[in-house]
Amino acid sequence: MKSTIYLESSVISYLTSRPNRDLVIAGRQAVTFDWWENHRQRFELRISILVEEEIGRGDPSTAQLRLETVADIPSLTISDEATRIADLLLAKTLCQRVAKKMPCTLALLPHKVSISY
Repeated sequence: MKSTIYLESSVISYLTSRPNRDLVIAGRQAVTFDWWENHRQRFELRISILVEEEIGRGDPSTAQLRLETVADIPSLTISDEATRIADLLLAKTLCQRVAKKMPCTLALLPHKVSISY
């Protein structure tokens, strides 16, 4: 039985973007590409509708490439309960304090929480 991995939008962005001259970003792109080519088959991949919405923004041709990359990955929906929990977390956690300084995305899926900044 394969483990399930939730992919957030930066994974898809690193995978599909042009090589970057910034060494840190270039390193992240290289690690992401290697994982995608050599290791993703060992896992059940999942994304959310929030990820689909995010990677569908921006330049139309680039957005299309990102969406095509995840076309075969099942997308999870967000339940009312997950929304309620997200509201509680945002009201009482670090994400609330951090949100004042930078954008914060909180995706709650069944039994999994992903917070990205």
